[in-house]
Order: sequence, then structure tokens, then C-alpha cells
Amino acid sequence: MIDTIKLKSNSLSDKDFELVCQKGFMNQGLDLDSGELKYSIINKSLEGSYDSSLSVKVNNYDRTLYVEGSPHKLILGHNCFGGSNDFLGYCLFFKFLVENHYNIKLDNIINWEVFRVDYTRAFDLNNKENMIDYFIGMNKLNFSRRRTHRYGVHGLNVPGSTTTIKFYDKGKEFIKYDKTKLKNHLSTEDLLAIQEKANTLLRIEIEIKRKKLQYDLGKKSIYVGDITLEYLQNVWKTEVERLLKESENTLQKANTLNSAKDKIFKSFSKAKANKLFGFWLQLHNFGDDYVRDNMNKSSFYRDRLELKNIGVSWTNTDSIMSDKENSFLEDFEVFSDKYELHYTEDKIKQQLEVIHDDYIRKSD
Repeated sequence: MIDTIKLKSNSLSDKDFELVCQKGFMNQGLDLDSGELKYSIINKSLEGSYDSSLSVKVNNYDRTLYVEGSPHKLILGHNCFGGSNDFLGYCLFFKFLVENHYNIKLDNIINWEVFRVDYTRAFDLNNKENMIDYFIGMNKLNFSRRRTHRYGVHGLNVPGSTTTIKFYDKGKEFIKYDKTKLKNHLSTEDLLAIQEKANTLLRIEIEIKRKKLQYDLGKKSIYVGDITLEYLQNVWKTEVERLLKESENTLQKANTLNSAKDKIFKSFSKAKANKLFGFWLQLHNFGDDYVRDNMNKSSFYRDRLELKNIGVSWTNTDSIMSDKENSFLEDFEVFSDKYELHYTEDKIKQQLEVIHDDYIRKSD
């Protein structure tokens, strides 16, 4: 599902710019040598129904409008589950909010530039113990060339210049950012229901930045009409695969020592199996980087490919596990939709349906 979006409109008319200025807060920048006004930025947060906000900024230099926020949160008050994959609908929703708040008319949404899109998938891990075991396994991973921020058994953040990858316990995140805000809008029973459901949700999110969009789509300016669901899903898959160092096509992973040993010895002669199992133990205990740096490179890549070809994992990746047995996580894979939440909340469906109908009506 789609979460945070950042867009840039075309230049506003003089009249519309003045209307925005009247309702915003202006920060001005001066050239101290010449005294010339270099820029004026209007900062305004449009409050949603649940104290969620939409950031709106207008730069005086080109009189363009920047809009950023989570349409999911603006409609529901939280983004734990029930979001939509309707990118165009969400963008139209932003445009609708801004036009109505400022009483202005903005350009066709298709012509707005895209600066950021977050695409996420949420998986139900069934209970908190599975969540903890998952992150114990995740904490063994390393992502070469990118710094990793770890948050115990609750999250993992891998920032980068083109994308940021986030794995996190949605229940903890909900408590930190949204639960207090919603106390003024939802009953205690409704809040508990959201919290209970969020507590078992693993959220894997990719923040796709402008630099990534430009590189992938081969042009400087990326517009709303350029973004497809297929593209967002492919970026998610590619980035997560890079982090986990596993192939989607490996249907079953042998993650524990005994299962790995059994798989290897069933697949090769005794002599070769002994060699590959020793190699597996090194990978499992010390990681790819250490083993690669301390053995012949061609042998390293050849032996590693042999293990991958038979579906043996050494880094607790696709089927992430801690050192103890966990039957649920043995069956869990992030590239399968078996435990993924797919549905969209009715409130979001209804809101986007109204927005689309209005867009079609105005286009006729």
C-alpha cells in the first residue's frame, strides 16, 4: 500500500499565490550584501480529521506549491492497515484538500511533479513472540555500502540517497506517533482494537526518493502520470531483495543448523557436502564480508551459488529466524503474500471514489 507522498504543483497564479500567503506563515531569506529578497517560503499544515496534517509550502521564487503527507493517515487517523494502492486517487485527494482549504484552482494533477513515494507491505506475524524472533534474526544481517540503524527487537532502518528501507513493529510505532492523537477522536474500545491488530504487524516500507525516480525513469522531472503501481511494487521487491540477499524464487529456506546440514548432505556427495557445510558454518557465524575477504574470491562465489541453488540460507533472510526453532517463521517469507494484509478500509475506498468521480466530472 502507498503511504507518504510528496508532490510539487505548477506555478500558482498571482491571485492564488496571494490567497495562500494570507493563510500561511512566511519565512523570508535576504542576500545580506545586496539586501535583495531571495526567497519567501509559506509553511502551512492543513489539519486532517484526526490531527494528522498535510504539509504545504510555497516558494516565492517560482511560486510552486509543495505538498507532503500521508493520505492514509489523513483519512483514517493512522496508517497501520487498510491503506490503498491508488496513487492517482491519493494525489487527487491532496489536490482536493489544498484547493478547498485555500479556495484556489490548481493545475491538472497529472502535471504535478513527484518528489517522494513510500510503498509498504504489512504482514501479520500472529503474535509478539514471532515479532521478537523475527528481529533477532534480522539483527544478524548487514547491508554492505549502506549504514544500518537497529532498534532492538522492534525495527531496522537502512537510509540511503535514493531509498530508505524500514522494517518495524507497527504496534510500537503506533504507540509512539498516533495513539495519543487519536484519544481525542476514537473510543477506548476502538483504540484498543487498532492497537491489538497493530501489535502483530510487521511493516516493510521503502521510501522512494526523487533521485531514485529520476534514475529509474530516465528524466529530471517525474510527474504523477509517470508513476505506476507496478513500478512501486518492483522497487519494493528489488530493494528488499538487495537487503535480504535472497531470491524470490527460493521457495523454501533451510535456516537452522540441522536443516541446513540435512539439505546440503542430501544434495551433494559426502566429500563435497562436508566442504560446503563448513563453508555454510563460516557464512552463518561470521557473515559474507568476513568470509569473502579471507578466502579465494572465485571459490567464495562458486560455493555461495551452490548453496543458493539448493535453497539454503545462511543469513536468516527471507524466512528470518532467531537461533531457536519457530515453526511460524519457518513458513513466513516476505516475498509471499500468505501473511500480508491486502484489504482497503471502506472509509478510504469511499473517499477515493468520490475524488475520482469529481475528477472525471471536471474533466468532461
